[in-house]
Amino acid sequence: MLERVAVHRLESGGLRLLRNGRARKRMLHSGFWVHGAGELDLASAAASWFGGATGGECYGEDHPSTARNATQQSSSQSNATSRRTDLIQLDFLYPSGALTFLRHFGRVIPRRDGSQVFPLGRGKRDYSSSTQVPEDGLGVPKSVKPSESKKPPPLEPMPDLLPTVPEPGLRRPDGDPFNRIGDIRDSKENGHYESCWYHYWHMCVPTNPTNRLIWRHFLIRYLLHSRHKHETIRIMSLIRSIPQREWTAMEYESLVRCYLRLDMPRRALEVLRDNVTKKRASRDSGFEVFMRHYILRKQFHLVEEAWTILRGLDESPGMQKWPTGDRALDLNTVAMPSMREPELFGQFFDACIEYAKSVPEKKYTCFDLRDELAEALVKGCLRYITRTEAPWSGDYWEIAWLFIRKRNKWISVKRDWERVIHYLAAHRQDAAATWRYKRYRIREPKAVPVSLMNRVLKCFARMEDYDGMWMLWDDIYLISDARRPNEESYSVLMAALARRGQAADVRLLLQDFESQFGLSQPIHFSHIMQAYVERGEIRGALDWFDRMKELGVKPDTISYNIIINGFRRVGDVDAAAARVQDLLAEGLTPDHSTYNILLRICADRGDVTGAENLFELIKKSGIEVDAYTYEAMVSVYCAVGDMQKAEAILDQIVGMQFQNSVSPIWNTVMSKYLEDGNQERVNQLMAVMHQHKIPFDYYTYGIVMHSLCLADKIDVAEETLTFMKESGFKINTDKFVILMVGYLSKGDYASVWETFKRMIDSGLRADFKTLAVLLKSYAHAEKQEFDGVEGNEVFLSATENILDGLSQQDLNLGSFDHHKSSTPAWLFTPVINVYYHKSAWERAIAIFERFLGISKNEEYGVSPNIQMYGSMMRVFLAGGDIEAAKQMWYGLKAASIYKHKAVDINQSTQRKIVEVYENDIADGLSTIIRALVKVGDYETIDNEVQDIQQLGYTLDNVNWNDYVQAMVLAGRTLEAAVTCEKNLMSRWREVRLYFMYQDPLMRGEDLKEMPAVRPFLRTIESLATELRSLQTARQAGNEKAKQLLIAIYRDAPTVWEACDGLEDLDERINKELYFRLQKGVDENWRRENRGPRVRRDSKQGILGAADVNIPY
Repeated sequence: MLERVAVHRLESGGLRLLRNGRARKRMLHSGFWVHGAGELDLASAAASWFGGATGGECYGEDHPSTARNATQQSSSQSNATSRRTDLIQLDFLYPSGALTFLRHFGRVIPRRDGSQVFPLGRGKRDYSSSTQVPEDGLGVPKSVKPSESKKPPPLEPMPDLLPTVPEPGLRRPDGDPFNRIGDIRDSKENGHYESCWYHYWHMCVPTNPTNRLIWRHFLIRYLLHSRHKHETIRIMSLIRSIPQREWTAMEYESLVRCYLRLDMPRRALEVLRDNVTKKRASRDSGFEVFMRHYILRKQFHLVEEAWTILRGLDESPGMQKWPTGDRALDLNTVAMPSMREPELFGQFFDACIEYAKSVPEKKYTCFDLRDELAEALVKGCLRYITRTEAPWSGDYWEIAWLFIRKRNKWISVKRDWERVIHYLAAHRQDAAATWRYKRYRIREPKAVPVSLMNRVLKCFARMEDYDGMWMLWDDIYLISDARRPNEESYSVLMAALARRGQAADVRLLLQDFESQFGLSQPIHFSHIMQAYVERGEIRGALDWFDRMKELGVKPDTISYNIIINGFRRVGDVDAAAARVQDLLAEGLTPDHSTYNILLRICADRGDVTGAENLFELIKKSGIEVDAYTYEAMVSVYCAVGDMQKAEAILDQIVGMQFQNSVSPIWNTVMSKYLEDGNQERVNQLMAVMHQHKIPFDYYTYGIVMHSLCLADKIDVAEETLTFMKESGFKINTDKFVILMVGYLSKGDYASVWETFKRMIDSGLRADFKTLAVLLKSYAHAEKQEFDGVEGNEVFLSATENILDGLSQQDLNLGSFDHHKSSTPAWLFTPVINVYYHKSAWERAIAIFERFLGISKNEEYGVSPNIQMYGSMMRVFLAGGDIEAAKQMWYGLKAASIYKHKAVDINQSTQRKIVEVYENDIADGLSTIIRALVKVGDYETIDNEVQDIQQLGYTLDNVNWNDYVQAMVLAGRTLEAAVTCEKNLMSRWREVRLYFMYQDPLMRGEDLKEMPAVRPFLRTIESLATELRSLQTARQAGNEKAKQLLIAIYRDAPTVWEACDGLEDLDERINKELYFRLQKGVDENWRRENRGPRVRRDSKQGILGAADVNIPY
């Protein structure tokens, strides 16, 4: 047991001292060393009594430190015993009589020269207080002691120095523009070496020693800029003319530089020895210059000599040996020089690693000079790379770190771990930083700086690793130096939780924060307000905003930005504009975040005019245009499909430097191209990103996966997901959604379920997006089982079981609705549509009522969205409930206006619908026209059409055809003809043959594409039928019919021509009359004449049939 304790004390104390550490010396009882060494070597025991009690060095009897007289020994014995009693921890191991005997034993027995009781290597260790390797008589390890037979190389011959300084006859240079040496310093120009030398000696040599020293140092530094030998000789002559006792660190280092320029390493080493021995109080100047010089030249034998001198192991003649020996520890000098030329670091680093690889790894804990130098150099490189505010240096840090870790005898100290983690975190290498922190915490460190832990906390936050954040939060209480979080810790954690919408957790942290630091600044309320904004619960954010005012804290611009953004999230443009006015009324100035939020409002609505006006206002106000601003502008152009302007912004920002990444800007453009199906352009933009070294972020890889799925390369998309996992990305549900949608588009419902199950097995929870895809997959799969079955007999049991579990869902930031804690309407709409297409009206209505019940029971329940209103209008129309269809129309119109109206921050004009959404309500308008026609409510049709146009919406081609047909059915033939003439006949000449003749030979060349504005055949035939009726009435003497025909001929001549020129007019009219009598105007007739409507475009109507589907 004593042997194990001794070895532990040696290695943890002495070895750490060799490791450049300032470890406190560990004291062992002198009797312990007498016993341990006396068993092996009695002389060592005696030496231990004199010098080994503190774990220091042991010397032989011929060493000067052993030349003590007997009087000193006897007088110090009692003092030493009493002095060390307080520090010795092993007294209990020996009886007091045994300790006295051991001290006497070690004092009286002489040394046996050259002998050992147990020779090294026979199973016993030769213990001593400083080392465990064989020593010579001087106590210096044989591995590092220079050979006595080898003489040091001779010094190089000195160059001819100036005989006297200054030179005799020194005169002022011709054309010297300076009057004094201070003028040269102020000019900051190099090259005036003659002038500087002259003015120093003849004009500006002060008598004050301090001033003389300042100007001498300036002269030396100035002349060092010259690489000419003459200036080097002048520096050497100047320094040599000064008594060496007056040399400072500047003189020593400059002299070393001069010798290195003259390629005189031995002379430089002589200066280094003088620095160590004759100027003990100075920094070891010159060592860094010397070592850097020869490391870059890979002459490591000279580097080793310098390190030997620095470490106090040099035995050259005249070399004094200080009691501490190790000057590297005394003066805090390191092997790694300061790199004044960062561009040479790569060359320096490679040389150090190459040297370290050439040094064999030591097998024992013995001291090895070369191994220690290699360790110091590699660790020095690592510390240089990871220094504060250091730029990113690629994989240099990892090469050095792994090399240190591979050397078993090299100790990875706490400081190195923390520097590496800090370096990675500072450069946002989040995956690497968090991984190494997890490895570091296994070592159970103590007193880890809270500032470092806050940086790692930010890494976890950026990775959205909330389990890691809570783990680190606990670590702050356990292993940090403060044992408690500081204000920054709370801020980082609350900000991360706020982004996730965890308002309850943020509220608890805020209460803890208030108890420790108080709530006195607006920033203290920002996180809780942001949490409610992320949830879409603007009322909660407003409550805390009002509470801040009640506590006497004045809101700042950031506070208003959060509220404005909250209203943006819920689509309340009026409230957002009002808060902007409140901000200005408080005397606050909008910042770049304010303008970016307003730009986002425009982007959400595709309001190009408003966005461009705001962009100009930003530039005029002098606010910096950042990456977020450009991203918002690109979003606006993509929303309206103006890809030329969107790509112009991409061209503009190439080469520009932003604080934030520009990858999201490129992602926005590529996402729009993917939406339009232009995969080729997406691939081209990705190549441009690679060319300009724009990094692919998490969402860029999502675009890659989406593009691969559209190209029917789902297997490659799966490989991309695997690559993202291996690259350290934290995969969320959205990437699995991409794969599920890809399989769904192929009709591979089994793979959709397998992908969903794989997502759940990876630890992710199903969110609304994944459930929406799963619902659609189940609905279509179950629909196939009811092939050929219509009506309420269709029941999607598995799909509805999934809907039953939705009420158990918690907050879901993946929801497209404003309130993220509410069950979204778009989950139910696909199921409603499936039941609608299977004519299961009652099933569809039951799904709708289930959604309304869930929404009613939720605190922030949402209303049906535009898509659900439209689907339910069709369901109620098909089921014959016209009144319910009208209610759905009113809800659809209100939701559309709320979403589509333009932005007017000044609230000075009446807002209209954003241009991009002008036709967004057209589908619903056609449905309600069709419904109202069934009950003959033509007045309501007129009112709704006029109201829609006043709001800023425009009717599309289908709407006008439906409206004209409705007016025909209402008996308003003249009004119908005039409306058709004005809105549908502008391109009649292009399509007249197509409408007039049914025979392709008579029509001529087939039209490749029908004009966007045109009447449907159904519309012309209905008008022709009415004209025939009027003609019959006129012939019967009806004067009113005559006047009406004259008015139609006058006001709608093109319509008259179209109706009069129809081939087989009588047959067409008979079919129209038969249709009205038999079917009426209902949904079944629409299906018969138009076929199934898959996509709404300019070629299809709702009452009117698509031209390619008419049965004539």
